[in-house]
Amino acid sequence: MRDRLGVVLLVLPLLVGVALMVVEGAPRSRWLVNVVAGGLGLLAFALLRRSARRDGVVRGYAAWLAVASVWATLAFPAADGVSRWLPLGPLHLHASAIAIPIVLVAAGRHTKDGRGDWLVLALAAALPLQPDAGQATALAIGAPFVLAQRRWAWVLVFLAGWAWWRPDDLGVAPYVEDVLPRAVSRGVAWVGLCVAALAAYAIAPLVVDRGSATHRAIAAYFVATIVVGFVGVFPVPLLGSGASPILGAFLALGLLSPRTAITANDRDDPTVPLRGDDAATAPAP
Repeated sequence: MRDRLGVVLLVLPLLVGVALMVVEGAPRSRWLVNVVAGGLGLLAFALLRRSARRDGVVRGYAAWLAVASVWATLAFPAADGVSRWLPLGPLHLHASAIAIPIVLVAAGRHTKDGRGDWLVLALAAALPLQPDAGQATALAIGAPFVLAQRRWAWVLVFLAGWAWWRPDDLGVAPYVEDVLPRAVSRGVAWVGLCVAALAAYAIAPLVVDRGSATHRAIAAYFVATIVVGFVGVFPVPLLGSGASPILGAFLALGLLSPRTAITANDRDDPTVPLRGDDAATAPAP
């Protein structure tokens, strides 16, 4: 039930952002991409929520594929010296906004053996090269909750500082980074809606489970992606036009939600929570 409430809290900023773009007269393509991404995100959440194999997928190929996608951005032409996007037809996906939530969940599954630390460091090393100071900072704030060796947090801080030091001449993209000034121009009601929407986005992982280090890592990352927008020119997550933060947020909640499908092998695994009939039929320890 709580994971569904978390999804509702993500849908709120998505709807507020679309509504603001519509009243501002934004081109249809600007808000339609958010609607489509929201639909895909809900589908991904539903599929992940019912998948008993998702932990294995996150521990294995998906997390390293996420890291590889961030490094792959460096192979494509830069925009004003910045390489953060993966071209996908007419879309350009902000790779790290999708990859970081996946990697944080994977690292949270590896806090005992420390393998997640290498995932985080491998991803973080690419961000100053793009450069992407916003995502590097958000990762440095969220990742310490799931690092097995906390000393690596200083490496993340160094990489984030390097990313801020590197030149970034990107200007403000309409309806992407300038959402809050547009809300201010519309009046107090719109400002209140946007503040409430961003707060809902920030607390969504904690509503699902505030006691989990992984949930706290995702929440800290979400908060940081909001805050960096007040310091530099970075997208406003879920309110601004852009598919990647939306997909990343829904993937995170899908990967964090309790399992509803239990396989035969899971019945013998004490780390897997059992639900419903599975709990009733599981052998006593």
